[in-house]
Amino acid sequence: MNKDREKRILEERLERCRHLSKDFPNGLTAEHLRQIEAAIVDDLRALEQH
Repeated sequence: MNKDREKRILEERLERCRHLSKDFPNGLTAEHLRQIEAAIVDDLRALEQH
């Protein structure tokens, strides 16, 4: 997969995750969404370094 496409997919996932976080501000689901968001951000940073 090319870098631009992969970046766009990750950014779309991050936006979706952040949107869901608004619907689930507390509790276990909120914690899972924060973990997913952090993982996506890490993936975006790693992609930028390559």
